[in-house]
Amino acid sequence: MASVKADLANLMEALTDIEASIKIIENLRTNIASPELRSSYFATVQKYYEFYIDLLMQLHKTNPNSGYDIKASEASERARTR
Repeated sequence: MASVKADLANLMEALTDIEASIKIIENLRTNIASPELRSSYFATVQKYYEFYIDLLMQLHKTNPNSGYDIKASEASERARTR
């Protein structure tokens, strides 16, 4: 849904949707006991983080003083450490 909304230039709605998705992803990831399975799971959802970062950077271009660049950097760091 977030991707479709972004394609329709509804960036704020897309942001809401992708943040909700990432919250679910993080919750599921923390419930996986095996480090190997957790790593494997994260590899399958990496594209959601990439979309989130890209969306934040698009929002930064339209609103440079809103801190979206900082959120994108934090999201990138979080994804990298996973």
